[in-house]
Amino acid sequence: MSVTQYVSVYDPTGQLPVGEVVEGRDAIVVAKSRKSIVLLPTDPDVFYSASPGFVYRPWGRGWRYDAVNPERGCPMMLGVGVDHPWVYWSVLILPIRPDEPMTGNLRLIANGAAGGMSIGLSQDARLRPLDEYPKGPTGGVVAVGRCALGVVSPGMLGLSIHGVARNARVVWSAASCAGEKIELQDAVSV
Repeated sequence: MSVTQYVSVYDPTGQLPVGEVVEGRDAIVVAKSRKSIVLLPTDPDVFYSASPGFVYRPWGRGWRYDAVNPERGCPMMLGVGVDHPWVYWSVLILPIRPDEPMTGNLRLIANGAAGGMSIGLSQDARLRPLDEYPKGPTGGVVAVGRCALGVVSPGMLGLSIHGVARNARVVWSAASCAGEKIELQDAVSV
């Protein structure tokens, strides 16, 4: 199965609204040629189902990670299935105090607290510490990741952003699932 669709998560120019489907490889090249756009892969049969394989959650002023203790936040639910073993995720992280550096690490984890499935998710790519990401004009970073998913039946997967960080607030979080493994540099453009 090849991914022919991506879903827009972030476009600072506003030309691609959140949830806009971008189809075909040519459209991806055009969309990714614009700086700072985030696209996550999704499969057509998942995106348009009753349990879509895409979730986007804005967090207002931000979900704070500042205690340098393990914290779980940004709860989400994602429709998943056996034929879609890859979960892609992204978050926009801004500093709480602009004059201080952001440090620590954030990752996507399964979370059954909301009543969804909570098993079968593992990180598939090395995650960089926050201070290793290129900073945007506001001092923020867009972190991305990919997880392998192992479920035996379709359902709703509970997700959270887990982190140990200082001076970080997640402004939005997003996740999608797809049937094809895509390298992260091909999944997003940041």
